[in-house]
Formats: sequence, structure tokens, C-alpha cells
Amino acid sequence: MPEIKTSLHIKGTLKGQLIRRLRFSEILNLKETEFAKLIQEVEESHIFKKLLYPKDSGPKAVHRRRFPHARLISSFYEVREDLHPSQSKTDVEKILFQHTELVHLIKKIGQKNFESYFLYLEGPGSLEEIARNCGINVEEVKKIQNLVTEVSIHSEFFEPKFTAGEKVPYTTVAQIELEKDGSLFISWLSPHLAQGRYVVNRERVEQLRKEMNSEEKKSLTQILQKLEWINLRQDTLQKVLQELLMTQEGYLRNRDPLKLAPLTQRETSRKIGVASSTVCRLVGSKSVILPWGEEKFLKDLFYNRKSLALNHLRLILEKNLKEGRKTSDEWLRQEMLRATPFKISRRSLNLYRRKLLNEK
Repeated sequence: MPEIKTSLHIKGTLKGQLIRRLRFSEILNLKETEFAKLIQEVEESHIFKKLLYPKDSGPKAVHRRRFPHARLISSFYEVREDLHPSQSKTDVEKILFQHTELVHLIKKIGQKNFESYFLYLEGPGSLEEIARNCGINVEEVKKIQNLVTEVSIHSEFFEPKFTAGEKVPYTTVAQIELEKDGSLFISWLSPHLAQGRYVVNRERVEQLRKEMNSEEKKSLTQILQKLEWINLRQDTLQKVLQELLMTQEGYLRNRDPLKLAPLTQRETSRKIGVASSTVCRLVGSKSVILPWGEEKFLKDLFYNRKSLALNHLRLILEKNLKEGRKTSDEWLRQEMLRATPFKISRRSLNLYRRKLLNEK
């Protein structure tokens, strides 16, 4: 029998893929303050500034693209000076209250200019050009840039919260708002979440790469990889929330729990094209504020068919109990058909009903 030789050596390409996956896994697990600091580290690097502010006055090699139906929370632009910081509704208001002079400056340049030059890095890139177009000086440009960074990474802003009986910290990342026209918007509570994704002009990057030395080229490769990781995390969270907004639209508009629809994390991951573990990691430690002011874990907006059927059945039975109404199996089946977007057999309905009775 010929000798079978085995090798434990990992091919270079496979090893590289494993390392990249591990690094991205680390970024997924970062707390929001740490993630914001990673973005700060990238954007303050010498190489990133070369991409953003090229010396030849040509087009930028990188900018941001805002997400659809998403924005920075309006309280970033509005600070009530008649209120004490302790009376502010959100943590971002408390931070901005300490920098009212900069808030006035943002109001002076206008929301459109602020978002274009400081949030999405659009338009001309040099500090001098930004200052000239906004009607302020370069020092004021730097102060506004620093404020955006401070709001994102401030320890008080994303102070970890704990639920009763749980040791796993979570953070509130957004507020879902219902517009007058009935549309739903995601209002992110921090600039680094509202800034969208990085768009890299690869052709422009290659032009600038030719002007770099070997050390700068190495750093450029690392920066571009980090931008991809940041984009993937930002994209995934945005897409998850958009999927929830579309699926749970009836509930979010009317606050009616009977309008909740079945949607699992696994289904969501398949729809947006990422691993289910990626979705699980991102939603497990985050909460959002619903249109009526209630704070809810992201994971609690996902339901499989069984849990949703049990939830709806519980609500119907509780309502009937309060009204003193007797319920027959057939009447209950018809009510469940009206309440749920999927059919439930009489046998399953009886099983669910007994399960709820046993819980009592």
C-alpha cells in the first residue's frame, strides 16, 4: 500500500482568508464607542487624508454615501438652551448642550452644508475650501470636525445599559420615526452610524498610489481593507433595520402587536446576503426607540411563525377574558386567520392554546 502523506500547512490564500474573517469578526464584536474610535483612527491617518485631500486638487479618492430613509437624529441640530442637561431626552442632547457655540455655528452654515462637508465628506475637500464655502474660518472647521468625532466616541453617549437579570450590555443606536406622510425613517443617534458607507474611487486610488513610497503603499492596503470591514458592518446594520421597517411596517405605524409579521434573523441574513452569525452578533446587543417612545431590543422585533402565533393567540385570549366573552375553537380560528398573515391548522391552534393555559 503506498504511503499516504498529509500536510498541516495552510495554503497562503486560505490563510489570508481566515485572517481576514477573524479580523472582521473582531470588528463585528466591537462596542459602538470602540467602532467609532476605529473610524476616527482611519480618518485621522496620513493615508486617508491623502485620499480625501489630494494635493493635485483632483477628485477625491474616497467619500461617503448616505443610506436611504436614514439620517442623523434632528436633536443634533436643535439644542434647547432653556433646559438643563439633565432634562434632555437623549444623550446626544446632553453632549451638545456643552457645545452650544458650535451648535450655533452649525446652524449658521446650514444643515445642508454641515451634512455635505462634515457628515458625508462631499464637495471640495481641503479645509480652506470648506471654510470658504461655509463662510467660516479653518479653525472653526476643525472644531466642528472634532465635535462630530466627540459625539460619536464620547463614553457618556454610548454608556452600556443592562437589563434586569442580564449581564450583557446593550446600546441604543437609533430612533424609528414616523413622518407626516406616513413614511418611516431611521434616525441614528450618532454621526458615525448616520454617515453611511465609504465609496472608494479605485481608479483615483491607483493614480495616487503611484506617488506613494513603499511604506505608504503598505499602509494604503491596510486602510482600504479597514474601509471594507467598516462598510460591511455599517451596511449590515442598515439593511437589517430596513428589512425590519418593511416587514413590521403595520406594527410600527399603528402600535398594534397584531400587525407584527413573521421574520427571523436567518431569513433576514439570507435576504441581505450575509452569514446568519453576522446578523446575530449585530442585533444581539442593540436596541432602538420606536415611534411612540418605547425602547425595544432589535432581537425582539424578530419572530418565527410559532412564536408569533402564540403571541397573537395570547393577545386575543386576554382581550376576550377582559370583555368576558366566551370563545369557541372555530371563532378563535377565524380570529387568528384575520390576525396572522399565514394559516394555522385547528390542531396547531389547540396545541398553542393548551401551551398558554399550562404557562398560567
